[in-house]
Amino acid sequence: MVLVADSDGESLERTCSVLKGGGYEPLGVTDGAEALAVFSDCSDRIRAILTDAVLPTLSGIDLAKVIRRMRPGARIMAAGIALESKFDELREIGVTSFVPKPCKAGELLSGLRRLLDRS
Repeated sequence: MVLVADSDGESLERTCSVLKGGGYEPLGVTDGAEALAVFSDCSDRIRAILTDAVLPTLSGIDLAKVIRRMRPGARIMAAGIALESKFDELREIGVTSFVPKPCKAGELLSGLRRLLDRS
């Protein structure tokens, strides 16, 4: 399962559709607090997290920090517009996979595959 957090409903729907088409089981949520609740309930089934850097209630960066504390080896990919300004902060918490928004289906799928292939 891939947890997808994106506050933009159209973008969330499109991302989940691409992931499903790529053979993944996406679980989409629209804010950071909801993503954290889902992760807490289903962490043993979640293989990766794709989070927008900007989310309501709990930012994608703060979400990544909390998830890292809960499961240090969690595979997290950050997405966003002008994400470069947040690279240093994301890298400090161990997020090294990034995808721009909007992104092409192939970019998303290949980025996720690389993330999952890391040990």
